[in-house]
Amino acid sequence: MEVAIDIVEVPVEEAIELDVQLPANGWTVEPSRVKVTFSAPPTLMARIRETAKATVAVSGLGPKGGSVEVSVQLEELEPEEQSLVEVLGTVPARVTVRRAR
Repeated sequence: MEVAIDIVEVPVEEAIELDVQLPANGWTVEPSRVKVTFSAPPTLMARIRETAKATVAVSGLGPKGGSVEVSVQLEELEPEEQSLVEVLGTVPARVTVRRAR
């Protein structure tokens, strides 16, 4: 007789402040930090705190820049781990990107 036991961790919610990373030099972002709220198993939270990235895309922006949506990246986690993580919100959800002077 085989017995299989699945251990399922109850997700916890945690808000983490992240610096907004720009893909290229020559741009500034305001505000430069966002607060991202995650829901994930407790065993993943330390890795999320260490590796999560808040990024913005500048492609398609004119010379004056504009308001862009913040994207949260969890590339350091394995795909099966990423599937256990939910981004509940980002505050602010959009930031202003401008050419540096």
